[in-house]
Amino acid sequence: MATQTAPVQLSVVPDAKQVVLDAKQITNILEAPKKLAEAIKTLKDNRASAETELAQSFSKDLAAAPFKFEQAFARYTTWKANDKSFADKIETAEKLRPIFEELIRELKATQAEALKAVIQDELAKLESEAAVEQGKAELIKDQIEALEKLLRELKQAPSAAAARSKKK
Repeated sequence: MATQTAPVQLSVVPDAKQVVLDAKQITNILEAPKKLAEAIKTLKDNRASAETELAQSFSKDLAAAPFKFEQAFARYTTWKANDKSFADKIETAEKLRPIFEELIRELKATQAEALKAVIQDELAKLESEAAVEQGKAELIKDQIEALEKLLRELKQAPSAAAARSKKK
């Protein structure tokens, strides 16, 4: 008995026209690409750090004692397994990007008004956060200026003290 496969249209959102997402769900979808990018960067950074740590550990070991193959082999094998795990995670994360992009395209097509509302809310939050950060930056700038002024005064003070001692 032969079996036949039927072509199936895959959709990220099942029955996208029938599913209505709430604001939090839409926000989660919009944030997913950013969080994915952050995860990929962290994985790449951790992978590079692990390789650097391996090289440094070999260097320390060789500085302290003669080369021992079994120890080096065990350490390298462990690193290689971890490196493969990092590589697999990075590859998988990269494959998720188009899925998230498709999900956002489907939202644009099926729930444009809800998407607009969520985007406007998110923009308002980000603008508010930016204003707070700008205020913090201004305070830090003021602190820097005050410390620089104090430092200039201190640099000038020894010459003034020296001038006073010459008068005596």
